[in-house]
Amino acid sequence: MQPLALIKECSHFALHPGDYCSITKSSLAAIPVGSKVIYFGPILEVAMVSTTIVIDAGDGDTAIGNCSVDIKTNTGTCSFWAGSGKLQGFQALLTLSADPNGKEYHWDGVYAVGGG
Repeated sequence: MQPLALIKECSHFALHPGDYCSITKSSLAAIPVGSKVIYFGPILEVAMVSTTIVIDAGDGDTAIGNCSVDIKTNTGTCSFWAGSGKLQGFQALLTLSADPNGKEYHWDGVYAVGGG
């Protein structure tokens, strides 16, 4: 497993399926700036979101996972178990945190591609 650090902004996310966030910084070339993190739901309750997500890095490069986020604290975890294209075999375990201003969200953790 290798270290992974992503930052995203979520001006297009309002707790509805299909909403997305955009990657603004990435330590992994296969997930470039501008990649979308699309949320498919379900939202379990107002204070906690558990949702299937897809990172769409363009050109058929995707990663599939799930995030659980405490909306009140802007903290949570995400795990990924599959991908396509450059992200074929993508696996990751990430911790979510937010900047104090609530405008940028950090995903920090580890990843492997292709079972490595």
